[in-house]
Amino acid sequence: MSRFKKVATAWHCIFIIAVTNVGHSQGTNQASDAGSANETRRLAALAKEKHLVVPKNAERVNYSNWSGGVAVGVSYFVREPYPAKMTLAGIQENLAKAKWMPLEIDWADPNLYLSRHKGKGWVKSEGPDGSETADWFEQWRSPDGEVVIYILEYQSGKGRKDGMDRVTVLGNWYSRDEAAKIKGKFPKEPGPPS
Repeated sequence: MSRFKKVATAWHCIFIIAVTNVGHSQGTNQASDAGSANETRRLAALAKEKHLVVPKNAERVNYSNWSGGVAVGVSYFVREPYPAKMTLAGIQENLAKAKWMPLEIDWADPNLYLSRHKGKGWVKSEGPDGSETADWFEQWRSPDGEVVIYILEYQSGKGRKDGMDRVTVLGNWYSRDEAAKIKGKFPKEPGPPS
């Protein structure tokens, strides 16, 4: 497994744990009681305020807010064939309009090149069972030092391409202080890039 894939997987795991513990869903899994529905609306508004894009055609949307409100997350999937041009364009246009800057190197780990770096693009890998994945790892920084991370992933079963028509999207927003705290846990000097 490449270093890129390991780091993307680590960010993915951090996000999934947070969503599992405190997430709220909308759509087919929407909670039936009014309190939960209100919390979902509150988190959806918070995600939008933090520039976490959820397109109209997103399905199984989950929102989360953790670490005392210094991090917000969203996850969903979109039925769009690989390479998710419309989904990526929507994310990128929203952040660019808000004057956020796209990053080519991971904001926390200077040893990790992101998908935007010199045409790196989608990272494809094959699992031990023959399944295939394609991952896009993107990060943006606001003028105030906030950070947004997006991971997009396609996954298909062994010898099949049927998973390449649905992209899973994970988005996280971190406050300036939380971003600085996380960055402090990584090496300061760049090593060999991945």
